[in-house]
Amino acid sequence: MLDVLAGLIPEKLPSIFGHETVVRGRAYAKRGQVGSVALEKSGTVLTAEVIGTEPLPYRVRVSARRGVRGFLFAGDCSCPVADNCKHVVATLLHAAQPDVRRRLAAAQTGAAPVTGSLSPRLQIWMNDLRLAQAGADEEYPADIHQRLMYVFEPLSGPNPQVSDIGIEAVSVRLLKDGSLSTVTSSYDPGTLDDRGVGGTKFLRPSDREILPRLSRMAQRGATSGFVVRLSGVEGNALLHAILATGRGRWEAVNGVVMQAGPPLEAGIVWALNEDGSQSPTFELPDTGIAVRLTPPWCITPDTGLAQPVRTGLADRLADTLLAAPPVPPEQAEALRERLARDVPAVAPHAPPVLAAPEEIAVPPVPVLRIEPRRISMPSWMGGYRDLHGAVMTISIARLGFRYGDFEVAAHDDRTLPRFTKGAAIFAVVRDEAAEADAMRWLTRLGFRAATGAASGSAGDLILAGGDVESELEWLEFFYHDAPQLRAAGWVVISADDLPVRLVKGDDAPLTASLSERTEATGSGVDWFDLDLGVVVDGERIDLLPAVIDLIGSEGWSLEDWGAGDGDDADLDDDGPDDSDEPFYLPLPDGRVFALPRARLLPIVRAIHDLLAATPRDGAGKFRVSTYDAALLAALEQASAAADTTWSGGEPLRRLGRMLGETGSIPPAVIPPGFTADLRPYQAQGVDWLQFLRQGGLAGILADEMGLGKTVQALAHILIEQVEGRLEHPALIIAPTSLVVNWQREAERFAPALRVLVLHGPDRATRFGEIAAHDLVITTYPLLARDHEVLHAQQWHMVVLDEAQIIKNPNALTSRLMRGLQTRHRLCLTGTPLENNLGELWSLFAFLSPELLGDRKNFQKRWRNPIEKQGDPERQQLLARYVRPFLLRRTKALVAAELPPKTEIVESVTMEAEQRNLYEGIRLTMHNKVREAIAAKGLARSHIVILEALLRLRQTCCDPRLLKLPGNRAEGVASAKLDRLAEMVPELVADGRRILIFSQFTSMLALIETMLAEAGLRWVKLTGDTRDRQTPISQFQGGDVPIFLISLKAGGVGLNLTAADTVIHYDPWWNPAVEDQATDRAHRIGQPNPVFVHRLVVADSVEEKMESLKLRKRQLAEGLFDNAASDTLAFSEADIDDLFS
Repeated sequence: MLDVLAGLIPEKLPSIFGHETVVRGRAYAKRGQVGSVALEKSGTVLTAEVIGTEPLPYRVRVSARRGVRGFLFAGDCSCPVADNCKHVVATLLHAAQPDVRRRLAAAQTGAAPVTGSLSPRLQIWMNDLRLAQAGADEEYPADIHQRLMYVFEPLSGPNPQVSDIGIEAVSVRLLKDGSLSTVTSSYDPGTLDDRGVGGTKFLRPSDREILPRLSRMAQRGATSGFVVRLSGVEGNALLHAILATGRGRWEAVNGVVMQAGPPLEAGIVWALNEDGSQSPTFELPDTGIAVRLTPPWCITPDTGLAQPVRTGLADRLADTLLAAPPVPPEQAEALRERLARDVPAVAPHAPPVLAAPEEIAVPPVPVLRIEPRRISMPSWMGGYRDLHGAVMTISIARLGFRYGDFEVAAHDDRTLPRFTKGAAIFAVVRDEAAEADAMRWLTRLGFRAATGAASGSAGDLILAGGDVESELEWLEFFYHDAPQLRAAGWVVISADDLPVRLVKGDDAPLTASLSERTEATGSGVDWFDLDLGVVVDGERIDLLPAVIDLIGSEGWSLEDWGAGDGDDADLDDDGPDDSDEPFYLPLPDGRVFALPRARLLPIVRAIHDLLAATPRDGAGKFRVSTYDAALLAALEQASAAADTTWSGGEPLRRLGRMLGETGSIPPAVIPPGFTADLRPYQAQGVDWLQFLRQGGLAGILADEMGLGKTVQALAHILIEQVEGRLEHPALIIAPTSLVVNWQREAERFAPALRVLVLHGPDRATRFGEIAAHDLVITTYPLLARDHEVLHAQQWHMVVLDEAQIIKNPNALTSRLMRGLQTRHRLCLTGTPLENNLGELWSLFAFLSPELLGDRKNFQKRWRNPIEKQGDPERQQLLARYVRPFLLRRTKALVAAELPPKTEIVESVTMEAEQRNLYEGIRLTMHNKVREAIAAKGLARSHIVILEALLRLRQTCCDPRLLKLPGNRAEGVASAKLDRLAEMVPELVADGRRILIFSQFTSMLALIETMLAEAGLRWVKLTGDTRDRQTPISQFQGGDVPIFLISLKAGGVGLNLTAADTVIHYDPWWNPAVEDQATDRAHRIGQPNPVFVHRLVVADSVEEKMESLKLRKRQLAEGLFDNAASDTLAFSEADIDDLFS
């Protein structure tokens, strides 16, 4: 670096630093603002202090190397510009002077420094000394309650023994009791012009004189925010004016009242600073503060007394003398010589020459101090940098070394730092190797120099992997590293108000308790308060609020905290066991509680699930109900690993163990009067229904279509009747098309039940019979008409079949359903959820309103996170929460218990308009057939009979198939098509692959329209299909889930083993033809069970044919077998039965 300085050409600097920067740097160098110039030991880095606009000098480091075109400089500075600034230029120009280079060279070689030289700061002060030696009604009106106060604030200056004084104008309101409000606001002096015009009405005449003067002083740079630093003669005058108002206060508007006192006679004295240097001040009262003005002042904060000081020197000379920078011991003698020669008036007040310091040479003890610091994080807004940004508190570490009674900061670059103790000065001999080892240890732990917004002063350390510290890193330090440092002899001192404070509870015992609430809730549900705590060093810490706050904090997730699904989700099977690592739990008071992960993590996971379903009540307590029993059992099981002691709530805990995965449901006893042979999974379903009833709970039996939900519900109801609990009837509410099916299933499998069907126009005549029956069956549409009767009746149980019908919670039917009076509620549906979670909420709003809460809360806690934000964690939580109250088995799960082919007859009931149309055609066709038989005989009436049956079958399929005059069939709904529209989306949603057969290609076209409206994809095969292979390949390849097939075109010759569901929309009269069509799916190579559905309209020719097939299979064969003879294989009585 010395050769670089020797060859420095100032004229070339603008090309490196810029013209303006060089001009300003040259001015700094000429004014002597560069000092403490030194070379680091390597000789390649130049350091200096440069006096700028701030009270403390800027620290500069410059390195240089020769390049192809000259020197290349790299300069760092602590000023806002940070690099290659005017302070760097000033340092280079100053250091390039011959005398400075000689001193730097002498220092490098260890030669004695040149005597008689002063530091640049002392030189500037000497220059200032030479210049100094040479040359209305104040009362407030009664209606004005706002006051302007002047708050005094001591400020640091260049002299550590003397303060500057700052003044802030503050607006505050006078309260009725005569005191001043604690709510204040800074008053900008710049709101008035130079003449004192402007501002607010409450200003007094003195304010209009003072504020413009404060504003002018602020414009000269003597300000920080609205605090104006007073200086010089004008500052002295302003101080007198402010004291005269009587509205001066010390440090706050309600602080000590400031008052002017008589002048104080006090001589100049030199005081020792902590580093052994000396600074001038004057003899002060015990609690007085020396204030630098022209003349200087003494302020006593305890009394508010402010006094000008007479030092025996001219005022300006005294002011300038008190601005002296600290004088190191080795420069005291040189300074005395210069003062005697250049400023004789000050010579009597020169600093004394002190005795040589005593050396301290002992092993250092590392001292790590950790303290909080409030910082503003800069941010970018609208293309501009906001230097203030968000205020936050961080932890700052500072490393020092204790040598006997003295402590040296690690960043202190003094080789032999000096300290004072009383009147003695000591010099510490530093152990650089030991200090370097300590610093390397901290570096390994992750500490590094604070930069950016976090940097406050040299030596600040942060524990951070990025620009901002991590709370987790500090927790790890306090848990693992701080104990190791202390064990190695370090002193680690942590402030009590750090943003991160740790409480270790490795072996502390945990306790949990349930206490039943005594107050009535009106819901019929039992509620309990849950408590979870730990005792550490005699202090009981309530952990439950802490866990709840943690889980509810923004951005928190189970995965991020290693608490995902599964007992070992937080452990790496391929890595080291981290079960002894701490889990950190923030406490409400700001501390963080630490327990080994193996103890606390499972508890947090279980509480997370509980909390997701049951938030705290208004009193801040955590309450659980019988609906939380399964999740509570999971918490009890999880807490067992933490050696938790439980107390209270034993019945609820026992219920949870049985309802959840930790227990088993006792088997129900099926009454002898139940005639169905239940498959094992169906028996388990009845066990589950009985268990819910015993616990006072409700649920959804959501087995896939065709698995026998009806028969399970009937067994459940019969058990209630046999065991004497059916004091009131059970109510079944079903779609109209399924009423007959319920009636016949009940008669077939539970004949002991007294069944009442409330359907048809004459149902009102039977309302009085309700109480005399065990089972009442009605429909969803009739609920709106009969709700007064049904709501007035007390029911033992209400069962909703195809419960997805109430998926719209705002619909009248849904609202009426929730008003039924019943002890037990049950929903049967294969599709508890079709479009959105609101449908699931609607079902539970009927079943158990307490389970999912009100609709608004459900929207916030479940629907928005899952549907709008795609949160899989919340989706899994919801599934876990409702799982104990929703039983669903699919055909794939129970396939081993089913025969290879299961045939299901779906009985569908026509609505009134379709029924009336059917009855009209039936009567007409019956008469026509009877006339033909009477005229031609049965054998020769074949065509007439076929036509009549065709018309009736078309009416059953869809009235639009009829070609009636005047389009009389238009607008008449098809009950069978409506049922198909319910079934198919549900089957597709369950992953079923479906064949739909119909004899009528025109019916397939109508089904296509329905599928399109439902947004489903399909292929079709009819006699008009030229390319048969393409739709077959598409279906077999899994491209579409639905295959529409005309019975004639696709009933034989196809291999469709991709299908596992067959729907015969319009049953064919010849069973063999139907069997052949079914065998397209049910054949060798089919890996899955096949379910065959036949849609049959109740009380129609279709149902008659189904009955006849059981006793006269010859009937269909005789009618439709092309090989049959003209003689029909049935009698006229059979024909009459078909058309009856």
